[in-house]
Amino acid sequence: SLFRIQHFVHHVTNAKSISSKEIYSIVENRDGYYVGTWGGGILRFNKKAFHSIDGYPSGNAMKVRTMAKLDNGTIFAGTSDGLIMLKGKQLWHLMK
Repeated sequence: SLFRIQHFVHHVTNAKSISSKEIYSIVENRDGYYVGTWGGGILRFNKKAFHSIDGYPSGNAMKVRTMAKLDNGTIFAGTSDGLIMLKGKQLWHLMK
């Protein structure tokens, strides 16, 4: 077969599983895929496991509505608590 379909679900006992079943956006970057979820924040997926982002804010920032990537690899995420900007290992939470 040309394609392989894989279904990812949250497993309470597996910290590397996806944190939410509600996926709002996905962007590809040099180091993997960034998955924006509703209630689970942004996760990085390296084709083996999902990883949380160090320093990611809690609360309404966990509700990611949309994401976009610039040519230089910077990722912007619109959340219910302002804008998140990821560049390499750095994270900025820009609120009103």
